[in-house]
Amino acid sequence: MRNNSLENKHIKRVLDYAKKERNAANKEQYNYSNPQEHSVQILPDTKVEPALFIPSKLTTKVYYAHPDTIRALKKNIFCLGNEIDELCEIEPCPSCNKNLDLQFWHSCPHCGKSLSQ
Repeated sequence: MRNNSLENKHIKRVLDYAKKERNAANKEQYNYSNPQEHSVQILPDTKVEPALFIPSKLTTKVYYAHPDTIRALKKNIFCLGNEIDELCEIEPCPSCNKNLDLQFWHSCPHCGKSLSQ
């Protein structure tokens, strides 16, 4: 499992990079003066395949995921605006070789291998 110090360094590196980004008018790309927090509830369901999130048909902001997926998921996901692809960091799992976006996982949701850097 990735420790908090490494996690904080990663977030700081991404934030430093994002603060340098400029739009076509040479202004800051992102609005840092109005941070927002969004929460969802993820409930365990062993019928859901690893690395998948199935939205609840009854309630908004509720998803179902395999317990291994929930354990592997970072609890705080850092994003800038509506586009999370800009922070994408795809790496293969060192154990099962499945491609994973490191912004979401601290361990592999498929095999459980730590993704410590």
